[in-house]
Amino acid sequence: MRQISGNKLLVKALKEEGVTTLFGYPGACTIDISDELYKQSGIDIILPRHEQALVHEADAYARTTGKVGVCLVTSGPGATNLVTGLATANYDSVPLVCFTGQVARHLIGNDAFQEVDIVGITRSITKYGVTVRNREDLGRIIKEAFYIARTGRPGPVLIDLPKDVMAELGSAEYPKTVNIRGYKPNTSVHIGQLKRALKMLQKSKKPLFLAGGGVIISRAQEIFTQVVEKTQIPVVTTGAGSPSKYIQQWKQAGTAVIPVVASVALARRMERLGVDAVIAEGMESGGHIGETTTMALLPQVVDAVNIPVIAAGGIADGRGLAAVRMLGAEGVQCGTVFLSAEECHISQKYKDLVFKAGDISTVVTGKASGHPVRSLKTPLSRKLLQMEGHIETRTLEEIEAMTAGSLRKAVQDGNFQEGTFMSGQIAGLVNEPSTCHTIIQNMVEDAEKRLRGAAALI
Repeated sequence: MRQISGNKLLVKALKEEGVTTLFGYPGACTIDISDELYKQSGIDIILPRHEQALVHEADAYARTTGKVGVCLVTSGPGATNLVTGLATANYDSVPLVCFTGQVARHLIGNDAFQEVDIVGITRSITKYGVTVRNREDLGRIIKEAFYIARTGRPGPVLIDLPKDVMAELGSAEYPKTVNIRGYKPNTSVHIGQLKRALKMLQKSKKPLFLAGGGVIISRAQEIFTQVVEKTQIPVVTTGAGSPSKYIQQWKQAGTAVIPVVASVALARRMERLGVDAVIAEGMESGGHIGETTTMALLPQVVDAVNIPVIAAGGIADGRGLAAVRMLGAEGVQCGTVFLSAEECHISQKYKDLVFKAGDISTVVTGKASGHPVRSLKTPLSRKLLQMEGHIETRTLEEIEAMTAGSLRKAVQDGNFQEGTFMSGQIAGLVNEPSTCHTIIQNMVEDAEKRLRGAAALI
């Protein structure tokens, strides 16, 4: 049987996967791979000035072409320079396959020159990461890497390549199929969920589509546009799911488009595209108990555009509604306050806990994660407060790990034993069940009263 080196098999694998562009920066542990790439034709090599630029270029390539972005960097600092780009791709669901050079296997873990545990460093920000320990596994691992990166929810995959493994001779065969026992992404439509969605649309009096980045990832823009044109249902888009040409198509079809914006520049861009209004998100408008963050975004957006601006974030009573109206908002988007409504189908235990909670039950923490966090006094709250004294050793990932699944349990089962992020913004504001209509009516009446009082003072 014909044998080839791991370096040659890698180049063969890239061609088998349809790779035509590779973003790479050579180094000692990948120089032999670079030699093999130099000998071939059909794969263009993009050489950056820095590995961080390289991974962001691959990210942009994947977003714009729909193909997998491929990176090749050397060990040590070359590999660690990928971290920010990997995190970006992971959170934005961008398919990347990143090959990192590594020292020979017998040097791993011995503080060798430019040797780091890059798989361990990036474990929480990659979809999959592995060091190739055996030459015979190389082809299978590469095949699995591309499959994992592009299927299901796309994301970055990191393959660490020890120099001696890549120099070793082995089979020239590259697998044609993939069979990963623990990874079986759903590739078909769930008919039951589809029928349920159709029934909900038929029953709804005022349906609304929220189009996000998933529309882009799944390349469903054309189909979604057809659905919008056929149903004439208004569309609200998130920042990641707002490509210009589709907004223009929806407008031409007579559909109302109201995107979410988190900056003045994006609000202006959306106005130029002709949207009907924008939702200014993240100003925390003061309608809750606890520390409030800045409301600077809302008035700046109002001053920057000549279309209606809707305020969103922390609006839970008449005080918040009055505040955003005085700052120029023509509408509000409320959410958490309706968890207490009779129409909301969540655990009664959850509602009872919110009704009982008062102002002093709300704990505000922010140092550990870098963002204000509101929670009721639960075991989790105490853990968060303990973290405040050790912020240099705590990360947002640790907090997220502590809360994984607890919110779902709280809402569905009323299980608060482990603590969870709670409705801090309505703690102390809601003390009895009510209907959605009554909640809105009370908010409007309270806001009008406050606005009249403010006008009298002026």
